[in-house]
Amino acid sequence: MIARIAIWSIADSFVDLGELREQLRDEWLPALAATPGLELAVVVSDTLGDRWGIVSVWESEPGELPGLDTIGRHPAIDDEFVVEAVGAGDYFDGRLAGRGRLTGGEELLRLYLWRLDERARATLPELRLYVEEEALDAFTDVEGLRYKAWLSDEPAGGWPRYGAFCLWETPAAAQGPQPSRSPQLIGRGPDIIEEFDVEATVVGIDE
Repeated sequence: MIARIAIWSIADSFVDLGELREQLRDEWLPALAATPGLELAVVVSDTLGDRWGIVSVWESEPGELPGLDTIGRHPAIDDEFVVEAVGAGDYFDGRLAGRGRLTGGEELLRLYLWRLDERARATLPELRLYVEEEALDAFTDVEGLRYKAWLSDEPAGGWPRYGAFCLWETPAAAQGPQPSRSPQLIGRGPDIIEEFDVEATVVGIDE
């Protein structure tokens, strides 16, 4: 699977958050839910930073997402990662495949990323083994965690990256204790931690 993270700055764009929310409700949710190959999409916003984005997980290569031309510019962040594993919580239990849902609550998406440079104590293969043998089980019953995807990429000529994104029921749940040993294994905290409000979630169509 592949994860795509697309985040726009809308501080001086042609649309504001209110207009984007209207289009999300009226047009994008049905279109997202019917997008071939889409496993999960989380539509996010950051009111303080005037940002809007979509974090999506795909069966293979990411396809086209509806509404990406509305803002009138390319995303400020447009990144793709291999999904090493997904788990945690009961996100998919009783799901209605091919349906989108406006959140209407306090859900929060948090993104963590490390650059595995010369300071990192663990290599990407070692971290993959940690996820497979320990982390997946450790995060199964974390209270308030609805979904977690572990990510990696190995750019040509650059340092590998490793990280995760987590979908939380509330900001308070995201502040609770977590069983991650990634900082301990790597030897430092993440190089990037981003938090976004969740506007909507979409689960793709079951085959």
